[in-house]
Formats: sequence, structure tokens, C-alpha cells
Amino acid sequence: MAYKYQRGLQVSSGSLHVEHDLTGSGNNILGQANTAVHRAYGTLDLSDADGASYGLKLGGTLVTSTAAELNFADGAKVGEKVASKAAIYSSSGSLNTWGLAVVDGAYDLKIASHDGSSNGLVLGSTLVTATGAELNYLDNADLTAADITKLAALTATAVELNYSDGISLGTGSASTVLSLDANRSVTNILNLTSSFISASAAGGFIGDGSALTNISMDEMALVRGYIWIGDSEGEAGQVDAKGSAKILVGDGTDVNSVSISGDVTISTAGAVTIASNAVETVMIKNNAVTMASMATGSLENNAYATGSLENAHLAGAIANAKLSNSAVTLTQGAGMAAMGSVSLGSAVTVAVDGNLEDLDTLGVVSSNGEMIVGTGAGAYAYESGATLRTSIGVGTGDTLTLAGLSVTGNATLGNSGEDTVSVDAGQLNISSGIAYENIKYKNENYTVSAGDYLINCGAGNTLTLPAVGTLEDGTVFVIKNGDGDASASSAVTIDGNGAETIDGTTTILLESPYAAVTVMVSGSGWLVL
Repeated sequence: MAYKYQRGLQVSSGSLHVEHDLTGSGNNILGQANTAVHRAYGTLDLSDADGASYGLKLGGTLVTSTAAELNFADGAKVGEKVASKAAIYSSSGSLNTWGLAVVDGAYDLKIASHDGSSNGLVLGSTLVTATGAELNYLDNADLTAADITKLAALTATAVELNYSDGISLGTGSASTVLSLDANRSVTNILNLTSSFISASAAGGFIGDGSALTNISMDEMALVRGYIWIGDSEGEAGQVDAKGSAKILVGDGTDVNSVSISGDVTISTAGAVTIASNAVETVMIKNNAVTMASMATGSLENNAYATGSLENAHLAGAIANAKLSNSAVTLTQGAGMAAMGSVSLGSAVTVAVDGNLEDLDTLGVVSSNGEMIVGTGAGAYAYESGATLRTSIGVGTGDTLTLAGLSVTGNATLGNSGEDTVSVDAGQLNISSGIAYENIKYKNENYTVSAGDYLINCGAGNTLTLPAVGTLEDGTVFVIKNGDGDASASSAVTIDGNGAETIDGTTTILLESPYAAVTVMVSGSGWLVL
């Protein structure tokens, strides 16, 4: 049965049994209200609460904990341990000292942060740096009670025990204990000072393959002039190295003191002497021996094989007496007089002939700007100015005539001031106005030629443009109806050559008085500017 209550505060005495949901937008007071302290006395019993579908909701979320689980928070303290109560971490994320006990063997004590360097198990304020595997070395079936007793008697600190952490048998490592490998060897040891090794007397140590033996200086005595050399038995033996003028030479197995033989001898002072005629040309590298390094007269023909002496071997002059041929014959070239035989070391004057003789008779230049110009057969003259321009065919008098002119760089034509035309960085600069001389007046059909520029054409006529292939890109023509008689019915027609187009069409028209158009070659057609 449903009951409807008016809006406001509902006060009920006795028990209220709710079969389904109890909802409300205001205050629901259960029990006897004490208005003075705003408290309610009574019991809210949610007998159907199952932690899954029914029960207490806070902020729309069902509380799934049981009453017993919630009661673990009753009496708990933040950051402290309380028996049988929940552990609540402080704002810094820590708990005061706790006593931990594993109640049976089904649980493990894990320290996940144990890294052996910064975090993990700390005993007496010292971090245990050994790994679990290293600690498990103690788990040995051969350990006896006596061994444990010895272990208990250890006085080493955790820091001292940690010197064994990370050692590698037979290899020295910084800040760790030293250990021998299976062969009783140790590597990677630096700076082993004499304060750690002592000898009974002046001398040293010798290894015998298994131990070091202390020996005295008397046992190490070496005869003057002898040296220690290892023999075939792997032992040190003395070898006489003081033999006069001898040297030590290795034969691939041993070192021997031997005398020098052959074309070379050596003194006890170390001076080396090469026997006479012992050095042949083939033994000497090109340019290795110069005249300065040989005594006068020491170079003889019989010391060299035929053809072996080249200019590169000689660094100075050779007297004629040393040569079988002491003269050379000179053959004149074109324009030179005959010279004949000339002795080595003597001087010869070379005379000129032919054209060189003609130039020789011309003499020196008389003034700046003169050039040598041929004036006839076998005749030359110095010329300049108008005379030179006439002789070389570039005009007569002061007028310069050129079939073509190519200028690299900037150029200026005309006098200074307004009467100049210049080309500067590819730009044409004209100081005064432009006067076009090539203007055509046409009142009939006309084919424009490459030399035209401005065509003044009357109405009713057709101007045909030249083929673009015969012109340079950028060629410009200006077409004007100068008489002002053009109209739509009587236009000036401008036609491309054949199928060539003007702005995409083959024909354009000037249909109004005084109309004008400028066209320019571009690629395979014409553009209207």
C-alpha cells in the first residue's frame, strides 16, 4: 500500500518498516530527535543489505563493505598502529614502527624496493647490499653446527661484509676484497706498492710458475759486457755482447753477437765504411747522390752502366774534358739565320730573318696607342686613330662602323649628360626620349617584316604578322589606326602567320578610331601587351 504525505517535516513515533526504497529530498530523522543538539537516536537497520545489490548508498555508490569490515576503521589512527584496526598512512605516506609477524608458511615477506644500493632491507641503520642469491650461499647442506658457531662469532660489520658484494674471482675490483681464481691468479691490480711486499735483502722476486722466490743482488750478478737473454728452456742466460766491432742480430729464434762482413765494416766507435766500387748505379735512388756529396773527380764513366747516368743524377756543371762530344749543332727555325756547330760553354748570337727581320727594322713605338699594322708585302707600320680604323676596316676617319657588337658587362653610348644610352646590370637606361625611325604607313594589306616596329594602318586592311620562328623571343610590333577611320564595319585586321595565334586566337581586330595594339613574340605564338 502506498502512502502520500504532505510536503514538510515528517515525524513518526514507533517503528517504520520500509519494504522498498526510502527516498527524500530533505532531512530524514530516524529515532527520537533532540532539537537542542541536532542528534537522532535510534537504529537504521538495512536487513537486506547484501553488498552487491541492496544496502547503503553514499553519493549514488553502493557500499559493498560489511559492517565488520567498516568497524576496522573505528579507533584507527592516522600514521600509527592500533591493534585489530585498519592501518592508515599519514599525509607523508608513512607508518610508525610496526612489528611484523608471518603467522604461517603460506605468506611471504617481500621488499619490492630492495635494489642493493638505495632501498631495501636495513639492519642496524646499514643497508644490506647483498642480493637474495648471494645470501642463499648460506643455505648449504654441508654447514654444521660448528660452522654456525663460527658464523655467530664473526665480528665484521655489515659494511665490512659488503666488501664481498659483487666480486669476481681472480679479478681485482675497486673497494672490494681480493680473491684468487681456480688457477690462483689475480688480474686488474693497479699500484701494488713496495710497502705491501718486502724482500729479505736487496734484490727482487722471480716466479717459478707457482710462487715468487726472493733472490738477492748477488744471485742476479751480471758479467760486464754481457746481457740477459732468455734461452730455449725459458730461463735467463748471459750472452757476451762486448765483442769488438760486433753487433747483435736476431735469427728468428735467438739473438747472437756477430761480426760485420762483406762490403761494409764498422769501427768500435760506430763509424761505417763502404768498400771501394761496392756501390753500383742500380743501388742508388734517383737524385739521392748530388755533386756536393761527392769528392772532385770521384765520378768516373766506368762506375756507371751504359745509359744509367741521366740529367736527374747531376746537380752541377760537367767539364767538356769529361765528355766525348764537346760541341752541339744548332738548326735554325723559321725566321732565324743559320747557326751551325757551337762549342759547349761558348756563346752564340741568334740572328733573325724573314718577318722577324722586317719587324726588327720597324724600330720602337713612337707614342701611346700605336699598333703594328701590315701595310703591304713584307711591310709593317705603326698606326693609331682614324688611320688605324681605316686600315683594319672598322670605318673611315672618326666614324666607327661594325657589322655587330657584343659587350660583356656594363656599357655607355654617347656623350655625358642627357645624350647617353647605357646598359647596366641588364637594364637599358635612356637619358632622353626615344625616336623611332622605322615607321610604316600602310593603307593596304601588308605583311609585317622583322625590321618593322610601328605600322600606321588604315581601316579595311589586313596586316599579317611574320612567322614567330623567324624572330627572337621578345620581338615587339606596335599597330595603330592613325587616321582614325576604323569602325566595326571597317576594321583593321591583324592576322597571325598560318595557324599561329594572338592571345589564343588567329585574328584580332581594331574596330574603333585610333585604336592601337602592341604584340610580342613569346614561344610559338603572340601575346597582346
